[in-house]
Amino acid sequence: IVGAGALLLGLLWWATRTSEAPYPDRQPVPGLSDTLTVRWGPEGVAELESDRPRSALSALGYVHGRERAWSAVLWRQTALGRLSQWFGPGLVPLDQHVRRLGLARRARAAYQRLPARRKASLRAYARGMNAALKAEAVRRADSFVLLDVDPASWAPWHALLVERLMAWLATPVVHPPADAPRAVRDFARTDRQLRRWLHLHGWTGSVAWAVTSPTAADSTATLFQRHVLGASATPIFQEVRWARPSAPPTTWTTLPGTLLFPTGTSGDRAWGSLLRSPARLTRTPVDSTALRHWYERIDPAGGDERLLRVERLGARLLLARPSRESGRRAPPGRSAPARRDTTAPPAPDTAWAVTWPGFTAQTDLTAWLRRGGIDSTGGSASSFDLWEADGLEVNRQGRRTVLGSPAVVERGPSLVLVGQSRWAPSQARTLSAEVARADTVTPALWSASDSSAWAARLFPHLRPTLQQTTATPGADRSAIPYLQNWDFRYSPTSIGALVFEQWMAQYRAELGRVPTVADTAAYFARYRQRRALRRALDTLAARLGSDVRRWRWEQWVSDRRSFPVWSADSLVSASLQDLRTTRYAPLVRRARGHPSAPSGGPSLVDPPAVAPAPDVWAGWMQPGTAMTVQRHRYNPTAPLARSRLQTDRPPARTLSGDVADDSTTLVPGPP
Repeated sequence: IVGAGALLLGLLWWATRTSEAPYPDRQPVPGLSDTLTVRWGPEGVAELESDRPRSALSALGYVHGRERAWSAVLWRQTALGRLSQWFGPGLVPLDQHVRRLGLARRARAAYQRLPARRKASLRAYARGMNAALKAEAVRRADSFVLLDVDPASWAPWHALLVERLMAWLATPVVHPPADAPRAVRDFARTDRQLRRWLHLHGWTGSVAWAVTSPTAADSTATLFQRHVLGASATPIFQEVRWARPSAPPTTWTTLPGTLLFPTGTSGDRAWGSLLRSPARLTRTPVDSTALRHWYERIDPAGGDERLLRVERLGARLLLARPSRESGRRAPPGRSAPARRDTTAPPAPDTAWAVTWPGFTAQTDLTAWLRRGGIDSTGGSASSFDLWEADGLEVNRQGRRTVLGSPAVVERGPSLVLVGQSRWAPSQARTLSAEVARADTVTPALWSASDSSAWAARLFPHLRPTLQQTTATPGADRSAIPYLQNWDFRYSPTSIGALVFEQWMAQYRAELGRVPTVADTAAYFARYRQRRALRRALDTLAARLGSDVRRWRWEQWVSDRRSFPVWSADSLVSASLQDLRTTRYAPLVRRARGHPSAPSGGPSLVDPPAVAPAPDVWAGWMQPGTAMTVQRHRYNPTAPLARSRLQTDRPPARTLSGDVADDSTTLVPGPP
């Protein structure tokens, strides 16, 4: 009996442990000027103990290299345009795309233009990153070994390089007009492929809101931030606490490989940033004196060398060669219009080009360091150029400040919300109602609400259509009552949610836009609504069967997340089949919510521009207090990891830093 019990305990220990290497007690860092400690918390948060900002940056680099080495190195290789050197000719199109963007070229130039103290900050970060990347435990990590990748040293300017890649991914997705030439359409298609390759997209769904306590005696403001990150099964953000003997702790949500601090709290303030960078596709007159070009050499593993010509029009990326407007040919069957003024000068040459601040040699390093509370000048109002960095800030006195110029700003008696998508106002209406009914501030409850103010506002105008719909045998008779009694919540098991969403998706196909209340009063509105409803019911029956009880929201939409590289094995020269379908197979969880609800979620009526983006980081805090976060964490190398996969919404976890499982002392090391 004793032997069987010991065996059972041994199996239990093996099943619950992880395969990650233990943290070292002591880690030499070449170039480090003092000794500091990194404490590793049980919830994946790292705490840095240092009173010197530059040493804290070295510790941050070490944390990123230890905890997010694969993500940072993969992003760097992508931004360098050298994926094909790792994975073969299938990745050449992505390398060509990134080389045309000139991320490495401009990142180097931005680094050279920095003042000495900013270069010193980047060197400090690189010291910590390199100490981690050279550690045997990191180099033997599964992703590096299985994909036969050697993590090369981290140069100081690489942080600006990864920042530039992230800024480009935060630009609006290119939508070429119908008359765009093939070169422009090819650019847009490859750009979508790049975002899908990294599973980083959908960031416009991010939102931040601040609410004050409903108690008049308490003016404290709570800040909530949700980052919509894409569909990556690999964690994107890394939470870090900076403990200083001379100041209150600072908590950051950091983006590995960069010195970006999108969300955090420092001193008497807390902030949330909407990650967005401005870019647009334009048709512009061409000044031949502004045309510049250079060549990029791409040398894929197992393939022939390629030479790429990159053309710039001033600070714009030239996508298609110039064409003279006056020389256009008329469409077949139509004659060209006669000139009215034969003395007028000819129209200038025009070209399709992309305008983006990242095409110039600039970086927002200083602005991010100030927003994160690292720069000695402090404050959050410093200038951003590469990023828009719109967002929201609160202080300990309850003041709520809108940062930048967000696309959507909704204000109420106790609530301020900022966002970028069309659904942000609907989220604000639901949140305002929740706050008005509450006695206490409960961001965990409010942010999880699946109730849609958009559906609740639109549905009463559609009831007459339901009443006029002729009851016929089949799905109509049993499906419509679910719709009539729907509570406007997009819960996983809701039948009414799926029927309504499919109905509105078919109605959008009729209108060419997301339906609004104004559309319900238009001419032929009832006829279009009835036809859209009939098509929706037929579509649901064809896919899910005639049993309406199976028409649940979670049956149609899915929370599916994939591992970068492993999910795109068709582009990779090495065979990934075995692990792609087992350890690194996509993670599938229960889907719920909607973009119009405070919880966010998938949509049929407003499909994403690139792909569904279920990966979400959510957190809330008050200035000077611990941050509480909700995010899925999954380690594919842990024993029985699939059987322990968390499929429902993750629990809220407070990152107080009171408990540490392990600690590592960083000490100066030999050069």
